[in-house]
Amino acid sequence: MIEPKKALKATTSAAASRAHGEAAGPSRGLDGARAKAPGLRVLTRANDFLFHLLTILASVALAVLTVLVFYGVVMRYVFANAPDFVEPVALLLVIVIAMFGAALKVRERGHIGLDSLVKNLGPNGQRIAEAFQHACLIVLGAAIFYGCWEMADTTMDDRIAILGVPEALRYFIPIVASICIMSFSLEHLLMLFVGKTRESA
Repeated sequence: MIEPKKALKATTSAAASRAHGEAAGPSRGLDGARAKAPGLRVLTRANDFLFHLLTILASVALAVLTVLVFYGVVMRYVFANAPDFVEPVALLLVIVIAMFGAALKVRERGHIGLDSLVKNLGPNGQRIAEAFQHACLIVLGAAIFYGCWEMADTTMDDRIAILGVPEALRYFIPIVASICIMSFSLEHLLMLFVGKTRESA
């Protein structure tokens, strides 16, 4: 006959084991999916590096922009001697923050979405809708890349007033961001198919 304390301990241990397995299940499933898709694993590692790099660059740009704007305001309204370089540099920093921030949110799936319709779809319908979303983002990234590349090529010989750097610099920033957007969206898209393959296996 099993003692009540031992029975209770065994039941508690079993429940804890099940809970631990359920909590670790998605992580193990994700790792297993990546293990079965070496190309996806490489892409994920590359995107991890790009994500951290963009985060650092956008954060530094935001900090510099804050200091620069404060400096410009003080020089203009306190000393009546506003430096000319503040505005063009600030515009470049705004482009960095906006474009790199947009790419970061694609990786984090942090953009605002209208999912009232998608929530009412079945699992397959939701998967198709999400795949369509990532495909549209890839097309958008390609359009940004192509348009900015054309503009960069056209304005390469022009110079930004005061700074003297090529006007094309304004367009190289979105080019980098568009490449990251396409890479991040491709990763999400491949994860959908890998997950579907694992469920079917």
